[in-house]
Amino acid sequence: MKKCVTRAALILAALLLCAAFAGCDMMEAFKEGFSEGLDQDPKDQMFKDLKIEDTFADGKPYHLYFMSNGDGTCSVEYVTVDPENTQDFVIEIPEKSPTGDTVTKVDLHLLGYGKVTADTELLPTVISAAAFDALREKLIASDMKAFDFNKCTAYFLECTTEGLEGAQLQEMLDDVPFAQFGDVYVFDANASEAERQKILSYLTVYGGWTEADYEQSRAELLEMAKQCDTLEQAEACLSLLRNRNTEHVVGITFPKTVTAIGSDMWYDLKNLQNVTVDENNAVIKMVDGCLVNHATGTLLLCMNEGAILDNVGIQALGSYAFSHCELKLGEGGVREGIHLYIPEGVTVINPHAFTGMEIEDITCFTIHLPASLQTFAVPMDIWVYEYAGTSAEFQERITFTNVSKGDYLYIKTSDMEHMETFHIPMSK
Repeated sequence: MKKCVTRAALILAALLLCAAFAGCDMMEAFKEGFSEGLDQDPKDQMFKDLKIEDTFADGKPYHLYFMSNGDGTCSVEYVTVDPENTQDFVIEIPEKSPTGDTVTKVDLHLLGYGKVTADTELLPTVISAAAFDALREKLIASDMKAFDFNKCTAYFLECTTEGLEGAQLQEMLDDVPFAQFGDVYVFDANASEAERQKILSYLTVYGGWTEADYEQSRAELLEMAKQCDTLEQAEACLSLLRNRNTEHVVGITFPKTVTAIGSDMWYDLKNLQNVTVDENNAVIKMVDGCLVNHATGTLLLCMNEGAILDNVGIQALGSYAFSHCELKLGEGGVREGIHLYIPEGVTVINPHAFTGMEIEDITCFTIHLPASLQTFAVPMDIWVYEYAGTSAEFQERITFTNVSKGDYLYIKTSDMEHMETFHIPMSK
């Protein structure tokens, strides 16, 4: 600190000497500017141009948000889309961020909303807990029916870090960065346009919600974002208030520098048609329609008809790995059935691995599990499974995760004559 003060004093002395030759007016102007610079908070200077509105000055229909790791590398974690865009496009992940960091990870958090329309533009998709509590009190004080009140407030999901730790805490902060500075409420991203209009009408009629309230709420969130340590962190917070509608994203490309890809984003990229990877990427490869992380042996995404080659070396199925698979009946029709074969060597099936599949006829669909399977996250959907081992091996070898009371599977093992219902024990 002493060295910094000394250096500043020397610079000031030199400039004052120059000003003595230039005249009193320049001297006064310099002293005034220097004084303002000393009084200004560094954070105020950092965030002086920060706005909620997004910009697309480079002409691209999307905007990527980079998060530095502080070691010369970074990850791409958020994307927003120009609300005026109506054309399909491909997201191109660069090798370097605008600040020069090497992009090594892509993990897009796509919690967002459909394209904002004129009818719902005043709906608060994110609101501070204090502002929401005040709005809720107005609703309670009105003549709003209890049923409508419960329906209205149920669409606002509380986001708090209280009681969270480890992976759960990080997931919350990734999805809702505002939560690090206080509790907020986020409007249900799965709500339809009709539901959004209905809820906004409740807020307007019974809560007295106005454009001024909407702007005040956004101003509060802007101030919350300014509590971040860096500009890129503040931008990440504000991305939640910007357009994240990915309906026109039809492709994504990865450079050779990327060595890790998050799987949760696949489910939200509903219209994704192709994924390409730089041929010089030593870790991430696209093999016959399968996106694979060879360092972890994880199938990240299957974009063919569910065919996984045995020689690819898959050890784990990532979340939403089959979300872009369309499984159809073969030449034998219903009698032949529809089959998804998980190759031997796979030991882990992560949560939601099978979520999002399009199946022509669910009544004749079967997933074949390998005898090598050790960890199985209980799926939300009920499929029929055929296990390569015996019933005893199925119960002894496999540890079930994400288990809720009453969960079960339809299973047929090598020593079963017919399919049976297997009730998953909570102890596992």
